[in-house]
Amino acid sequence: MVTFPGLAWLGVPLTKLFNIFRSPIFACRRRCFSLVSVGRSKGILLVAIEHSIPLIEQGPFDVLLHKNTGQEWRQSLEDYKRKYPDVVVLDPPEAILQLRDRQSMLRDVAELDLSNAEGFVGVPKQLVVTGNATSISDSVSAAGLKLPLVAKPLVADGSPKSHAMSLVYDKSCLSQLDPPLVLQEFVNHGGVVFKTYVVGDYVRVVRRFSLPDVPEGETNRSGVVPFPRVSCAAESAEEAEEAGILDPQAAELPPGPLLDSLSKGLRQKLGLHLFNMDIIRERGAGNRYYVIDINYFPGFGKMPDYEKVFTDFLSDMAVKRSKKISRIDSSAIL
Repeated sequence: MVTFPGLAWLGVPLTKLFNIFRSPIFACRRRCFSLVSVGRSKGILLVAIEHSIPLIEQGPFDVLLHKNTGQEWRQSLEDYKRKYPDVVVLDPPEAILQLRDRQSMLRDVAELDLSNAEGFVGVPKQLVVTGNATSISDSVSAAGLKLPLVAKPLVADGSPKSHAMSLVYDKSCLSQLDPPLVLQEFVNHGGVVFKTYVVGDYVRVVRRFSLPDVPEGETNRSGVVPFPRVSCAAESAEEAEEAGILDPQAAELPPGPLLDSLSKGLRQKLGLHLFNMDIIRERGAGNRYYVIDINYFPGFGKMPDYEKVFTDFLSDMAVKRSKKISRIDSSAIL
């Protein structure tokens, strides 16, 4: 049995589990029931964890899926694993916590060796600011960062505040920012971001509109501009490409080998199976890419073939668990 603890994750009934998709309620329910149906056809039973009952009194389960990192929940998982040591927990809370801090979330990207992956992958130059806002301008100068800068809250916990990002065009406005935060150099990328979903060994890419390019030397912009005011149209990048209003070069997907190497390397370094990356291609620099954000267990409902990919992944995890148990049993007999 594969457990899907929606209540432990979102605190809502299973029928509303996919509110994470940010779709209308009826669509959420349809996708949820579709996932349950596809899972059942593959012998996977998705079960919601009951908050009113201690976790250790539920199950047993083959795979336990969650998105929580709270101390109480972490203790519940530890207690459960002592009783059922063979359960697969996706993913360890301590590993998930790495992606809740923008100071550390991109560190592993810079340490990867992707020299044979058909392109360069790095992270934008950035600065972590935790002190007084009045000193930000001096810190930016000392770090050698070039404007414009993308300002992001340091904590990335999925709350509305953690998504309150802005673009800063001049140093005189840096004192208006609210630390703690991360400042990233803005990289022109043709207004397209590649949202790359990683589900175990499965990798899928969806193109989304992003911030428009800022011409070099442009001086007619100033201030701190929240993203909603500078972002492009709300329609999808695919629709824009079909309408001929998207630069084909900017919209070209990153090479498959590069994405495979990147996702595999990050899975190993982060110790995670479920995450997505926001990737941009530097305008006019060929296959030069930057990872600008990594999110744990995001809205996979926007990923192509979500139900099949996710249930195939869960099946793979259950099979690996079964083989591991068989090897342990065989060793005990010998």
